[in-house]
Amino acid sequence: MRTDESRISRLRRLVPRSALPPAVATGCLLLAIGVGWSGVLFVVLDQVIPGWVVSAVLLVGSLVLMRVVLVRRRRSAAGGPPPRRVTPSRVVRGLLATVAGLVSAFGLARDVVADYHVLQPAGPDGCRAVVREAWFIKAGWGDVYAAGPIDIVREPSGSWRTDDGYRPIDAGTYELTWYEKSGRLRVYGDEVNPVMGGTHRVDCD
Repeated sequence: MRTDESRISRLRRLVPRSALPPAVATGCLLLAIGVGWSGVLFVVLDQVIPGWVVSAVLLVGSLVLMRVVLVRRRRSAAGGPPPRRVTPSRVVRGLLATVAGLVSAFGLARDVVADYHVLQPAGPDGCRAVVREAWFIKAGWGDVYAAGPIDIVREPSGSWRTDDGYRPIDAGTYELTWYEKSGRLRVYGDEVNPVMGGTHRVDCD
């Protein structure tokens, strides 16, 4: 027990308690940038959480943490010499927060004209076909991802394009067929709204 206590005390001397919250805030900012920039999707059963949402949550959490640290420092410095207002670490965290905010905003802008769908039924071992459908003016496009019940996906299994902003998934003009180990998604339109590249394999292996 004494050995463990001495190790803990040495660790506390090496890493002051006051340095932990800024380090956590910096880590959250770096993670926010990485998640938001990668464009990953978090799939939890029938819910799809875009990476920019997680990035925004991490950004807000880090900003709240930095605010708490600043308030505590001001209170502890009351009656003493004025603390340094700008430090290199604060500048770095400010830059990271700015980049994380821009990344999250860019993801939000992309999803303003997009919908996410988890298609039913599920396939072998709970494999799901997750679709992102987007449209803008006279153009439409979609991506299908293969995801487990709880999964993180990035690269789509296939993509398609449509005319006039047509959304085949939203319109229900698709067929999802599951086989023993994988599935097939076929999206289609009509003579007025054709779909280009509408057949894709869905495989979670």
